[in-house]
Amino acid sequence: FRIWGGTLSAGDDDKIIAGELGYSIGKTYTNLSGFFHREERKYNNFGKLQMVMLARKLEKAGIAFWNLGQPYMEYKLKLGADVVPRGLFLKRWDRAVRGRTPDLEQ
Repeated sequence: FRIWGGTLSAGDDDKIIAGELGYSIGKTYTNLSGFFHREERKYNNFGKLQMVMLARKLEKAGIAFWNLGQPYMEYKLKLGADVVPRGLFLKRWDRAVRGRTPDLEQ
């Protein structure tokens, strides 16, 4: 079990404009919360960019299962998430948690 957080920064002052907090167990990753900088319009889509970058990082690390939580948020579907019936979810989850938890810091 590992808790992981990441941020996306911009500008010369490394202003944090998007970020993520989640955890991994075996070869699964679960989102706990994500955010983006809403005050400045120019950063509107950086939360989505952060998620796309995270997807690549998880894939490279060998994560087999990314749990985005409840499916009611439309942006998740637009980014390619699949809604999986509970029985299939638990079957995939059980198989993936048995793997070795990769280091997401690399």
